[in-house]
Amino acid sequence: MELNVKSMVPLIFLTLLMTISFYTSAIQGQRIESHVIASELDAQNRPIRFKTDFTKSDPYVISWVQLRNVEKVYTCTWKWRDPENNLWREESKETAPGQATQWLFSYLPLEEKVFEKPGFWSVLFYIEGKYQFTDHFTVLSKEATTTTTLTTLTTVATTAETTPTQTTAQGGAVISTVGLRTIPEEGTPLYPGDHFTLIITLRNEGTSAGTVELNSQTPSGVELISAPPPTEIKAGETRDFTFEFLCKNPGTYTAQVTATLESVPLEGAVTLRIAVAEPNVEIRLVGVKTTPEKGVAIRPGDYVTFTVSLKNEGTTPAKTVELKPILPEGIEFVEASPPTEIKAGETKDFTIKLLCREAGKYTVPFVLNVAGETMDAGEYTISVTAPITVGWPVIVVAVLVIAIIGALVFYKKKRVPQISAPKLTVGREGVERKPPEVVGAYCIHCGAPIGESDKFCGRCGKPQND
Repeated sequence: MELNVKSMVPLIFLTLLMTISFYTSAIQGQRIESHVIASELDAQNRPIRFKTDFTKSDPYVISWVQLRNVEKVYTCTWKWRDPENNLWREESKETAPGQATQWLFSYLPLEEKVFEKPGFWSVLFYIEGKYQFTDHFTVLSKEATTTTTLTTLTTVATTAETTPTQTTAQGGAVISTVGLRTIPEEGTPLYPGDHFTLIITLRNEGTSAGTVELNSQTPSGVELISAPPPTEIKAGETRDFTFEFLCKNPGTYTAQVTATLESVPLEGAVTLRIAVAEPNVEIRLVGVKTTPEKGVAIRPGDYVTFTVSLKNEGTTPAKTVELKPILPEGIEFVEASPPTEIKAGETKDFTIKLLCREAGKYTVPFVLNVAGETMDAGEYTISVTAPITVGWPVIVVAVLVIAIIGALVFYKKKRVPQISAPKLTVGREGVERKPPEVVGAYCIHCGAPIGESDKFCGRCGKPQND
């Protein structure tokens, strides 16, 4: 039996496209303070044009990384990949040791051949060969004449050419974005019913406290589950703001987060682009085992366990796969395997344990549930045999027959043969003999019955001690 589940579970790839995304991790004493995609640097090699969509008017794509507390020389490597994930360019640079803060960057020249592969590009960053993070950007087609500027919450800019600045509230609060991450990580497949979390880290670099409120503009295919409350950030303090979303329907969506500082709107936004793709999920039944095995008698009160093996022969994972029985009267559900995920090419066993309450022949249909959709998974037969019963009349007759047979056997064993003898007998010598005792033996010469204590035979007169 083969169960095909195609176009059933939309595959959602979370692509986080941001002008500035910050990542922090400790690598042998140094720390990645921030990383950003830009198109231009200033005289001090700091980014001044933040963007993620690039056209022929842009000379470069720049991956800029800021490190802190660099203790020794480390080799940093950038790997630029095209939309087909082919390695397009690789560049390595070494850090200068003993510096509290330093930044490095790598260029992707926007040559003519780059625009022959429009779409989502990526750049992967490594330190000493160890993966650190991935940034994404979009290369538009040759015909594209407009650009999309995505700014962070600290950016007052409304055009690509404007230099981003920090936003200062009355009283001296200065709020900056210092971190941005998602759970699960960017690029992890999401499905309807899955949750994902966006965490924005803000820091007050001013001299006084300020209250920050973040708001999310969520598309119809993604539901906002929870949002952070307005939060006061004291001078020098860093706070995380967490949003939780629920994936509902397939499609391509854009979610945007904006902010206010002391009720004053901040220009700019954090933008999430969510691309949805159709999956290829194919579930096939590859085996069924029962315990007890076929041919073993099943009585009322016995348990039967089915072990069903399912394989995903598709190319994408099948989430929340669950096998359920539809039970007739006389069969009771005990336990079953919980819903689980079957990865592409993986085979998993699902068990269902049932209790047979009454005798009879039962047909138990199984149904397969994959991400909320249900389909037939075959029917299985359980034959429960009633135990053999014996009525009271049969039991009484059997007891009487056994008693009679036992009495006859006992009587036969205990019965001793006896013989009557004359009261007086005369032997050959004319000697008067006593009456023979109860026969308990036989003459060894003529075989006549004699008493157990007789020394001579009463018939032949021969002694019995020869």
